[in-house]
Amino acid sequence: MSGILLAAWLTLGWLPQGGLVVYDPPALIDVSGSFLVDMGVEATWGPIFAGGSLIVPVWKAEGLNFWPSQLISTTDMGLELGPVRLGWRHTCAHVVAPYLPLVSWRDGQLVPRWDSAYDMVYLRMESGGKK
Repeated sequence: MSGILLAAWLTLGWLPQGGLVVYDPPALIDVSGSFLVDMGVEATWGPIFAGGSLIVPVWKAEGLNFWPSQLISTTDMGLELGPVRLGWRHTCAHVVAPYLPLVSWRDGQLVPRWDSAYDMVYLRMESGGKK
């Protein structure tokens, strides 16, 4: 089949157990019983794929809170040949501004108390039917 194929997904999840560590000031926030939404899209053209997703956790702290606390983004691209996928993925997590108890203001600038990012080169092998 020629042309570009587009796939999208939406995942709603529940986190039965978990925690969030904040280092300034030191705190452990229990996020057990929280929820998350994962939305993504991927395009393929022959063996080449590229896509990304956004994961928005909605931590349950002191009652259910509908203000998301962070945004986790991924960018994914590479080659897929049959059941083998060779790819590069960038993942980063950033605080979302409305969740003010875990951020601070410095010189008129919003400063998150956590941030993370990493790049990964990966080889994935699947078995069974095609997705």
